[in-house]
Amino acid sequence: MKPTIRKSIGRLVVLFLLLDSFQGNAQSVAPKNNLSDYMRSDGKLWVVIAVITIIFIGLIYYIRQIARRVGKIKGRI
Repeated sequence: MKPTIRKSIGRLVVLFLLLDSFQGNAQSVAPKNNLSDYMRSDGKLWVVIAVITIIFIGLIYYIRQIARRVGKIKGRI
């Protein structure tokens, strides 16, 4: 192997090892009162899920309407 390739592989290994140690430290510290627990206890999580579901259903409806219009235009051609 060329010295430049060996040097760049070594740098990548060192970078990976450094980033891996940061990830391990980040996962070990977990706050007790996080946002998801707050939203579950207060009932707000279901509101968020309902809003996301309504948006998703609206997008599906909109896409179906566009597909119907495109189909009509293709039929004319």
